Amino acid sequence: MSSLPCAPAPPATPGQARRAAALLLSEFDFSAACYLLAVCLDSGFELPWEAIEKDTWWFLGVLTLSAQVGLGRRGLYARPRPRSKIELLSQIGSALGIAFLVAALLVYLRLAAPPPLLVVVLWAVFCGTAWFAWRLLYAAVIWSPSALHRVLFMGVDPVVRDIASRLKKLGPSRSQCVPIGFLDDGLPAGHSLAGGTVLGGFHQIAEIVTATRPDRIVVGAPDDYDRLPLRTLFHVRLAGVRVETAADFYEALFDRVAVRHLRPWHLLYHERLGLRPGSVALQSVYTNLIALVAVVVSLPLMLLLAAAIKLSSPGPVFERHTCVGFEGLPFTLLTFRCRQAAPEPDGSIGFRPTPLGRWLERLRLDRLPQWFNVLRGEISLIGPRPERLEYAQRLSQWLPYYRQRHSVKPGITGWAQINRRGGGQLPDAQAALEYDLYYIKHISPPLDAYILLHSVL
Repeated sequence: MSSLPCAPAPPATPGQARRAAALLLSEFDFSAACYLLAVCLDSGFELPWEAIEKDTWWFLGVLTLSAQVGLGRRGLYARPRPRSKIELLSQIGSALGIAFLVAALLVYLRLAAPPPLLVVVLWAVFCGTAWFAWRLLYAAVIWSPSALHRVLFMGVDPVVRDIASRLKKLGPSRSQCVPIGFLDDGLPAGHSLAGGTVLGGFHQIAEIVTATRPDRIVVGAPDDYDRLPLRTLFHVRLAGVRVETAADFYEALFDRVAVRHLRPWHLLYHERLGLRPGSVALQSVYTNLIALVAVVVSLPLMLLLAAAIKLSSPGPVFERHTCVGFEGLPFTLLTFRCRQAAPEPDGSIGFRPTPLGRWLERLRLDRLPQWFNVLRGEISLIGPRPERLEYAQRLSQWLPYYRQRHSVKPGITGWAQINRRGGGQLPDAQAALEYDLYYIKHISPPLDAYILLHSVL
């Protein structure tokens, strides 16, 4: 097998460098504006300039530059286009965390006088939100599309074809990827597939890579891995071309785990597949705090709704559903009753929405009693959707790895819920499972914050 000469990655063009510098300066301006807003809120909009000391601006500059260094170390100025919104939010959160560590060190060494704690917290919230929104706009409108990734696929298994067809539907502007074509020994060169054509066999990889110059090579799952030109792939990797499995590329591109492509060795060896105990423990803390506040705030409304349900239609106030919870254990999920028994034309008894129930379901107010499930430790604020026992038993027989979603508590809202509407068909359940497994792999406070924000919106 022939090898490829190692070639360095192409440098950024002068235009890209100028745009990256403009991004850095604009983020610094956003940081200053967010700090002024925080000071105004803290001082009641009374003479905010007098509340700002000269040393405080120096402290703010150190905070901002520390966060920008954190973003720069992750390459977010060389390639401002994020692979996903979740990754961008997580990286901004990590960068602000680095800034706080640097600030704490400065205060400990008495090198700076920090502003009030409330001002710093408000600044972090405002700045993180502004940077997140600005980077999405900047990447979509200003940054050059020359940062698109050229993707070459090895193999034509169903997941590879699915990825290629999805890339074609999304288009380069949304996916930041351009499919080049496929390599496969089972199909002749020139054979047309959804998302591209077959360019040649595995043994032609060196010549095809030299001719097409891909940025990524996505390897499918052939039945026999001995057919893959591993030595040539290794040289291609050394030449600067990223080589990854179709499962990893699918996950990074669509923020979901490819269940059809998941193999047992992924579960055994993948370093990020297991739960993060620290994140799970932290989630339990802020979930219970939020649930306690939610119960106190919404208790008058729940009492009013309970009285309205009792007076408007016969029947109990609550509906009780037996669902599958953490580690597969059943529990009783509470919701406000939205239906009542009614005779059908054929003489049978069915259940129809009550006039009040229609509004409760539309406004999601029927889920308010689930806060008590949260306080009882049966569900979490964010997690996989709690499924009824009989439905979960059927899905565990139909879908591989379905039981893995029970390794965390179900949630009132979740990653699958905000990305896809529920459905009773098997493809809908499989898509929801892919999102649930992605959430279990990447569970973290920034991801929870993103899900919660979108749920509220």
